[in-house]
Amino acid sequence: MKGGAATTRISPEAQQARALQAKLDELHRMHLDGRSVSGARTNQRQVGTDARQLGLNRPDLQYTLDGKRYYVGAILLLLVVGACE
Repeated sequence: MKGGAATTRISPEAQQARALQAKLDELHRMHLDGRSVSGARTNQRQVGTDARQLGLNRPDLQYTLDGKRYYVGAILLLLVVGACE
């Protein structure tokens, strides 16, 4: 994947860190399967697909998948990963 440096520390909660790492692993698998995944950033200021800063907020995870930018918060990550367990 191309893009900013990713860190898996979004909170002191281990469950949130595991959920974030699971999502990053999923994005990496998508990239290996030929999908366009780029700009993965964790706990950094919000940017658009062109890497320009959009705001001061810091989504837990943001990435571009097949040309569309996604912004994800920890609560959603827990729901997604929890549903898969």
